[in-house]
Amino acid sequence: MPARRIPTISREEMEAARDAIVDRPGTPYGHRHLQRAADNPLELAQFIAEQHEVNPRQTLGSDVLDALTLLTYARRSVPALPAHLDSLELRLLRAGSAAHPPVALRALGERVGLSTRQATRARILSLADADNRRKHPDGDLYALGSRASEQETQWMNQHGERLLRLTALLVDARDRATGDLSFELEQLGQTVAGIGSPPGGPQDHKRLTIAAARLRAMVLPELLAAEQRDFRESLGPLVKSLMELTEEHQVVAWQSL
Repeated sequence: MPARRIPTISREEMEAARDAIVDRPGTPYGHRHLQRAADNPLELAQFIAEQHEVNPRQTLGSDVLDALTLLTYARRSVPALPAHLDSLELRLLRAGSAAHPPVALRALGERVGLSTRQATRARILSLADADNRRKHPDGDLYALGSRASEQETQWMNQHGERLLRLTALLVDARDRATGDLSFELEQLGQTVAGIGSPPGGPQDHKRLTIAAARLRAMVLPELLAAEQRDFRESLGPLVKSLMELTEEHQVVAWQSL
């Protein structure tokens, strides 16, 4: 895997990224809120991440890319705990993957010093692992899923069976996928294997939470790539339904933290 080399962002480049977010035509955010956050590049990057978590459907991929530039500048120029910066990077990489349309993994990775989509994918998984271990130092990698709030449990009780059924349909079609997507669907199939139908109890909900995260961060961005167009169109409304379900779950999951 290519080594990660954090880019050096000049102050001029940082200011250009900042101004692009604040002045972007059609921005879904109030200019007053943007102006208030714009004084600090790290605060503005965090604002973009927070807005995505509140309303994923309004996320602009260009804003996420510029926010990653601000974050990269902050790594060298703004005093902050590395763990906080890593957590924010994870949130922005996930936001870019879930934007409409999603930002290519390679384009996201280039903003943080990665040159391939495979390296970006590995970075997302590594950051997610480290972030979960910081939050749950008892050693349970997926403790978050087993400690889901009542709100997330309710969501799973209402929508988990449909999420599992649609995910299984996508996994069953993996022989028609190509390249990295075929591998990602194989991994997704292993994640949902053995979940009861209907799913019930903390273990099933935990594995579905992991599956939803994998769909958002890995599978759907690959599926929406240009080279998967024929495969994607053959799936009909399945892709849109999965995007909507995983976005709904993401909102509930973030509110549960």
